[in-house]
Amino acid sequence: MQLGRLGATGMSVVLRCVICSIATLPSAYAFEEQSSIKGSVPIIESNAHRGQIGRTVVAANTANSLINDAHAFKSCVDFTEAQLGPHPLSEGLGDEFVGPFASWSNLKTTFGAKGDGVTDDTAAVQAALDSLSASAGRSPALFVPAGTYLIKSTVTVAGASGISVIGQDPTTTILKWNGEGGGTLLHINSVAYSRFDRLTFDGSGTAGVVIDQSSVPNTPHAYFDTGNEYADDIIKNGGIGIRAGANGAGAAESSVLRVKFLNNTVAGIALKNFNALDWWVWNSDFENNAVGITNYANGSGAGNFHAYNNIFKNSKIADLTLLNTGQFNFRDNYSSGSSMFLNEQFYYTNAATTRVQGNTIIMPSIRPDGNAAYVGNTIGQGNMGPIILSGNTFVSPPNAGPHPPVEVYGQYWPECISISNTFTVPVTMTCVGGSPAGAWSTSQHVASVNDKVVSASSASPAPPKLPGVLPSRNRTIIDVAPGSDSGAIQEAIDKASKMCGQAPVVHLPYGTYALTDGVTIPANCNIQLVGDGNQTRLMLYGTGAALTLQGPSRAILREFYINAGKGTGIEVKSADQLGSRVYGQQLLVNRSAQANVFVDGLDYTDVEFDDAEFAYTAAAPPIGGIGLKVVGGPLAQTGKPRYGRTNVFAGSGGANAVTFDVSKGATLMARDFWYEGTNPTVYARISDNSSVTLEGSRMAVPRDGDSVDIANLSCAASVLLNAPDAQVKVTGNGGGKVWVLGNNFSQAMTWWKDSAGSGTNLFNFNRRADPIEGSVAIPDANPPPSDGSLLAAFAQSDYTKPGDIRDLPGGVTDVRLYRVEVELGAFGVHVGR
Repeated sequence: MQLGRLGATGMSVVLRCVICSIATLPSAYAFEEQSSIKGSVPIIESNAHRGQIGRTVVAANTANSLINDAHAFKSCVDFTEAQLGPHPLSEGLGDEFVGPFASWSNLKTTFGAKGDGVTDDTAAVQAALDSLSASAGRSPALFVPAGTYLIKSTVTVAGASGISVIGQDPTTTILKWNGEGGGTLLHINSVAYSRFDRLTFDGSGTAGVVIDQSSVPNTPHAYFDTGNEYADDIIKNGGIGIRAGANGAGAAESSVLRVKFLNNTVAGIALKNFNALDWWVWNSDFENNAVGITNYANGSGAGNFHAYNNIFKNSKIADLTLLNTGQFNFRDNYSSGSSMFLNEQFYYTNAATTRVQGNTIIMPSIRPDGNAAYVGNTIGQGNMGPIILSGNTFVSPPNAGPHPPVEVYGQYWPECISISNTFTVPVTMTCVGGSPAGAWSTSQHVASVNDKVVSASSASPAPPKLPGVLPSRNRTIIDVAPGSDSGAIQEAIDKASKMCGQAPVVHLPYGTYALTDGVTIPANCNIQLVGDGNQTRLMLYGTGAALTLQGPSRAILREFYINAGKGTGIEVKSADQLGSRVYGQQLLVNRSAQANVFVDGLDYTDVEFDDAEFAYTAAAPPIGGIGLKVVGGPLAQTGKPRYGRTNVFAGSGGANAVTFDVSKGATLMARDFWYEGTNPTVYARISDNSSVTLEGSRMAVPRDGDSVDIANLSCAASVLLNAPDAQVKVTGNGGGKVWVLGNNFSQAMTWWKDSAGSGTNLFNFNRRADPIEGSVAIPDANPPPSDGSLLAAFAQSDYTKPGDIRDLPGGVTDVRLYRVEVELGAFGVHVGR
């Protein structure tokens, strides 16, 4: 997907234009259908007054009553209840590294690099990178065996898509800077959908930039910089670890997975312009950097980023900093010994919607920046927000100063919502503005529910254990000849099926494969089908499915492209067993006529997509397609929802008629998603007894349309902390609840149209972009929400977490898709009963 973005310095609005029947339950779960375990409900504390969030304790029985009131619909999901869902085996294996393959080039044997830590390997590395361009006629994968490769001048890969630079192991495979001070080790120029994994990039204490993902104008065969992956790397001893978008062009939709950023004197990751967007950073370790992740370094920068389940230690300035505004989401991180966790520098009236959820922050008694006056202050937001904090733990040191852990300030009153946070000091948070006295009341813009103060000794958990470098398990590999037909691929799969339980690999080297018939992977067999990236191309000629995964399937698909033609790309059959899962990481599905992904009638299966792309269902040839369509199963449709969930944890899309369509009792969480479309389009359409939360996302739809269209809803929908360009519309007489809280409506013409007449919907704490005054408050359409309403509005978000992707028990669906791309067809991916 090639996306361009335009913006102006300091503005919170960024415009991006598009260019270019009931399942049988396994006996192991049968007893769990008989009962459910009610999740514990903590004590509610609320009420706010000017400049400081106060604490009024509500009795526990009242809190339970409020929660029960909020979930009064008997046929709707109660997210506070313990969910069965997938239960990974205690000894179950997670993801693994597969490769190297015979089709890959080798930096030593193919290009003559020495890797001895003495020889200058710059020329050999550059020759290897030059060979990866799309026109080179060879596999776009380069394997870097163990060694230390000295780099004396910048090495560059340019104008390529679907390439892979893969090291043997980051602890033994090192690209080490040996050039002049202030230089750049690796420049990634106009490269898309590519991987740079399992390597150490060492700046030696002198490199100004270790990795620069920045397009240079007029680069031959240029691609928009998007869809790249950095996984299992160590990036250390530089000024900036990864710099993105330094030349003003885009550098977007990039995934950072299990990477160590160590001892970088400016920042681990620095985004440099308004098109450097959607950087998703997962399970990474930031230690002893000046800043962990930022969009403002060395006097310039912009863009947006998201951080999930990372560890930050001893950041001299802050773990996370930003100046220019956008959408930011920081979830489930752990910080210890840093001067600050989050510093959003003051930028007048512009707004950065910021979600701070589930983080643990251990503040030092001596800040690395030496600022004694701010000891114990760890979040500062200097823009108009809104900011929503929930489920965080703030552990202040004994010598905490006068500044509270959280300070929010702006030229006018910002919007602040604090829910179920734990503090260790009595003054917990301020939310103030510099507007003329009496212009707005603080109570209109601040809410605190269920926040509590405890002793520091009871709130200092140990850091989490991050996942390590993916192991290599030396699977049996069956190579298919490049360019083979569907019969040859099926023959290889049939051969692999005799090794079920051993996760054999059927490898499709670089090339084009014409599928006159579909290929089928049998049920209950953990076959891995692996390509060399998106230049392994499966082309379907016919109306069936390119790949059929017989159910319950345990297939693992990696690193290839499917053109579904007039058929279906991937058909997952019989997928609805209790405890089943379909998982996609960096799944790209575009241009399907009906739906890019169709989750079709599942009651029991969890479907999860991380860093996904669903796009172009309203670009020729499709006209009215859906990005992700989710329809509830037979039980859910009759008001008896079970345990199936569909969750999108970060992603992007554009040019869809509808991006998310949820109906008939389905459950969807879609968060941290960037969407843009210029044609008539709706970001999300929700109906019936469905349960949906849309959160932390950009919804760039036409201003005179609808961003979210909710009709005849009888359960609940939450629209939280998004940036929509059009109104949320509620119609029909379903009697459900809709909460629209903490959104920044950009320059939408209208914001809220509630013609349902139920009297239970809420529109509060929202803002809009005024072309003269910046971000200003929208008057609330409702009285201040009750504590129970706020808890219920955030329940799906706060009780929904990414899955533990390890092996599931036998007899249930356990499908995993890693960096698979599907295009065209009626459906890209169809997951059915």
